[in-house]
Amino acid sequence: MKNPLNDTTALLRGGSAAELSPGAPRLVMIAGPDLGQRVDLREGELRIGRESHCDVVLPLGGVSRVHCSIRREASGVWLRDLGSTNGTRKNGALVRTQTDVKLHVGDLIAIGGAIFKLLDAESPESEYHDQVFRTMALDGLTQVRNRRSLQEALETEIARSRRHQHELSLLLLDVDRFKEVNDQHGHLCGDLVLQRIAALLARHGRRENCTARYGGDEFAIVLAETGLGGAIVFAERIRGAVEHEELQVGGTRIEVTLSIGVAEWRPELRQPEDLIALADAALYRAKNDGRNRVSS
Repeated sequence: MKNPLNDTTALLRGGSAAELSPGAPRLVMIAGPDLGQRVDLREGELRIGRESHCDVVLPLGGVSRVHCSIRREASGVWLRDLGSTNGTRKNGALVRTQTDVKLHVGDLIAIGGAIFKLLDAESPESEYHDQVFRTMALDGLTQVRNRRSLQEALETEIARSRRHQHELSLLLLDVDRFKEVNDQHGHLCGDLVLQRIAALLARHGRRENCTARYGGDEFAIVLAETGLGGAIVFAERIRGAVEHEELQVGGTRIEVTLSIGVAEWRPELRQPEDLIALADAALYRAKNDGRNRVSS
């Protein structure tokens, strides 16, 4: 995907000085890998950086491990650069390290390869960016990430894994005998099952994971900073949760299980498709060995 930040001059020009309304403010990504993504700002401080323990994880070039912080308090919203290597910019101007800078509605914050805009949560512009994010990044039926967003997340995490020697794993999940669900209960029921499973996967995932609908009745989960052993443990937890989930549609209980293939990124792999192929082969073994199991 072409990086929209090759020339940020036009994006960083201006920025209003309007005060925030009493409603909760939010940061919205207007340029970067998750276009339209929002971060609601509640009382207190959140940290933005490359490391997984940050409140907002940006595994991008030019982003330091703990890059900057955004703090909301009674006096307003404040930005502080935390000694980042490449700096933090507000409306194009470099922010001095360890200095609090007040933010206003419309201000633009550049952090490495991403630009956020501060907006009121209930503003029409905020609603517009919500719609952009849903259209570009989310699957319409299940509201988890779509296949294109999964591909982008994999590319980002693989680059991060190579640069910092972090572990990385991928899960491919397939709903067992999903055709029978559609044949016996109808496609509307099948859609509801997919929605319930997607919600369960999102509920069990970590903030920095990417959970996506890979296609049809298949899902994928990217596990950043997780090796094969940890990924297998996580996959077993997901498999068991789905097996014991009470799925009822129109008063009818539907028994659903998952087969899961797990693969870990290795130095000899060259591209995301190589990792996907390994996970897909493991998924095939799980299906062939009797379903409702995890294979690696």
